[in-house]
Amino acid sequence: MGPKTTARGRPAKFEKGERTRGPLTVRLRDRVREDLEKSAAMAGRSLSEEMEHRIELSLAQRDQFIGLWGWDIYPIFQSLASALWRIESMTTKRWWEDEQTWDLFRRTAAKVGENYRRIISQDLLEFKPQSWRLSLDQPPDEVAEAIAAAVGIGPPIGPKEDKTKHEARKAHALAEARARMASSNARPLTVDDEVEQ
Repeated sequence: MGPKTTARGRPAKFEKGERTRGPLTVRLRDRVREDLEKSAAMAGRSLSEEMEHRIELSLAQRDQFIGLWGWDIYPIFQSLASALWRIESMTTKRWWEDEQTWDLFRRTAAKVGENYRRIISQDLLEFKPQSWRLSLDQPPDEVAEAIAAAVGIGPPIGPKEDKTKHEARKAHALAEARARMASSNARPLTVDDEVEQ
């Protein structure tokens, strides 16, 4: 039996009984579209093929980084890059040339790490009101906390739980995280005996 034909357009393509491509509507800024069209023309691809190619490259790069660093480190690095951009935009200085910029980045990196550790272990915090206004006039720790949340790694918030339930949640989440790390073969904890110390 051949592929189904829709009311309009080309017949859907199938490989091993599955559709290989499906429609996706995307809105693009004019400049981005022009850049993609130029790249597509140079590569001899259609615009949709060029977009698919770029997305596949992006996903392959992500998978490569996850394979090298582990699933747990990749989002931290992504968040730190975004945090550094925000901090340097606030201070208008580079982190390696200005003490205030370096101090904010150092504090934010620590907060991102702390929050992500809580996310992995499902170590929930009770909700507390937080001002997300970013200003260099605020205490540095408050700015770091706000930036960490703004780049997507705020602390996990949940309802108050009794200690036994809270510890059981953490133990279960950590067991799942250990299993996930073991199955990814990233960053082994033991060093091969043949490797020189």
